[in-house]
Amino acid sequence: MIPGQQRDLDELRRALEPCFVARHPDRTRLRIDGVSRPSVGMSHETLIVELAWRGGDETVVLRLPPIVGIFPEYSLAAQAAVLDAVVAAGVPAPAGCELVGDAS
Repeated sequence: MIPGQQRDLDELRRALEPCFVARHPDRTRLRIDGVSRPSVGMSHETLIVELAWRGGDETVVLRLPPIVGIFPEYSLAAQAAVLDAVVAAGVPAPAGCELVGDAS
């Protein structure tokens, strides 16, 4: 990723929280407690999101297409399919939970 071409974490938090609330209506008082970036990962914007709700919490990793990329094409759908196939084959890897195609 080109340095300086990252989304603002506070804006992302404000935009993501209603999305998580809508997708998880069973999680009472769902909120985002934190959004951060790992020090690795250059081809996509990777975020670590700390979720909390009454009675639980979870850490999720989000991958967003870059604002300005270093490759001509990015396919998060293809990457998710490969990851799902690897997990299905029994290889230890993080399981994907959802692919959202909505760019907003």
